Amino acid sequence: MFRRIIDRIKEAVEYLMSSRLIVLIIVFCLTSSILIGRLFYLQIVRGEDYLENYELQIRKTRTVPGTRGNIFDR
Repeated sequence: MFRRIIDRIKEAVEYLMSSRLIVLIIVFCLTSSILIGRLFYLQIVRGEDYLENYELQIRKTRTVPGTRGNIFDR
């Protein structure tokens, strides 16, 4: 009885390994999980650091002296 179950399991594993669709689904799931994990790491774990770095890059304060000539009323 157990021999029959083991044989059925072996046949199922061989079928899954030979099926291109199953291999494609596994590869797709792995790459999707890697991308979602990386997105989580960048947004949640390191998001604060990236936000501070971005704000430092966009905020630049410079005082530029104005060159003006004589202003006449009339």
